[in-house]
Amino acid sequence: MSNETILRRILFVGAGLVIVVILILALIVIPSVIKDTSPQAAPKTAVPGIIFVIIIHLLIVAAFVRTIYANRRGGHIEKGLLIGIGVVLILFSLMILDGASAYLDHPDPIMHRVSVSMYVCTGFNLFASVLVLVTAFFSRLFKAASK
Repeated sequence: MSNETILRRILFVGAGLVIVVILILALIVIPSVIKDTSPQAAPKTAVPGIIFVIIIHLLIVAAFVRTIYANRRGGHIEKGLLIGIGVVLILFSLMILDGASAYLDHPDPIMHRVSVSMYVCTGFNLFASVLVLVTAFFSRLFKAASK
């Protein structure tokens, strides 16, 4: 198996993790936040923020797919794009972590499920960012070794 195939598979795993984050946010977090009836609930401000995070994650998946297909057609892996994806994933992990911490002290047990789901999303994002940054680093090494 060639080095490029290994790097491409790592990117597939990272893209899969980001897709799982999108699904968790869309199918578990948003419906639960909308149903929250506690006095401190603010679904009118929380839901647009979560939708914004989902849209950015969709753009990240598109960047993953672009990089994977460009590499498959014989192009090189763009190191700058991968570093950008990794940094954005880390920043959005921190945003999701902030929301998860806010829902942790909630009296409703359903919101504890939301909090745990958001912590899982944070972990997946951080793991995907590590995979992307490792791919960016090793793509340079493999390119130098093949010359």
